[in-house]
Amino acid sequence: MTVLDEDSSSPLEELKNRHKKEKKELQAQITKLKNQAKNDKKRKKEILGEVEKLQKELDERHKKEIDELNPDTISSTSNGDDELFLRYEAERQAAEKAREKARIKHEKHQEKKEEFNKKMSKLAAEQAVADLTSKKTLEAKEIQEKLDVYNRTVYEIAPDGDCLFNSISHQLSQHGIVYNGEDLRKIAAKHIEENKDDFFPYLMIEEDQFDKYIFETANIAANGGKWGGHPELKAISDSLKKKIEVVQSEMRNVIIGEEYDGSPIIITYHKNAYGLGEHYNSTIIRSTTV
Repeated sequence: MTVLDEDSSSPLEELKNRHKKEKKELQAQITKLKNQAKNDKKRKKEILGEVEKLQKELDERHKKEIDELNPDTISSTSNGDDELFLRYEAERQAAEKAREKARIKHEKHQEKKEEFNKKMSKLAAEQAVADLTSKKTLEAKEIQEKLDVYNRTVYEIAPDGDCLFNSISHQLSQHGIVYNGEDLRKIAAKHIEENKDDFFPYLMIEEDQFDKYIFETANIAANGGKWGGHPELKAISDSLKKKIEVVQSEMRNVIIGEEYDGSPIIITYHKNAYGLGEHYNSTIIRSTTV
């Protein structure tokens, strides 16, 4: 019979049993936490931190309790208890080293993953810029080739949500007609409101949205206005009795108000000039500097 068998209730043995029980309880708690975040990556990352903290706190407390065990009591224990203590301490240190190794490995894996994701995001962004630049360049080239027929070139209008109306305003000024973009918005809104039956089928809105549409057409973008399109071009053309020609790449030019005499207003339509979406510019005679 060993000394350990004779004195199974020694202070060190009792402490070991309690520590073993607490480790089992902690393991059960960890399992429960992990189950709560099976499908939540963000929560899973948080739980890994919590688990590491709980394990570290338990290990530190266990070590402290062993160190604080009465020296006289420890010295009076049997050789069996000494061996038990040494084995227990070795197991504890081995487990702590294994956890530290796993933590370092996990951190390195996360760093590599984050570095890879950043690299891929950068490449994707660079490719998107390259694609946009390529499309923008090709579009500008095709539009300019069409404008060459009129001996005209693009005149840049600010992409502020009012570009359609401001491009027409700039064109009208070349014909001696003065209306700013906001004036043209109100002209378009009034004409559409007064001729609702003619325009409504083309507005792609519900009946109860018409008043809101009129408000958004009449107001500049900074005050809640919407971007302009074909219906607004038609309304301005009819109101001012002016022909409007929209030059665009890939497709035929759009001519609105062909029944009206006089020189047409010539603006350009761009799909790829900016990352924001559709855009309208004005045009000027090549030899003109504005």
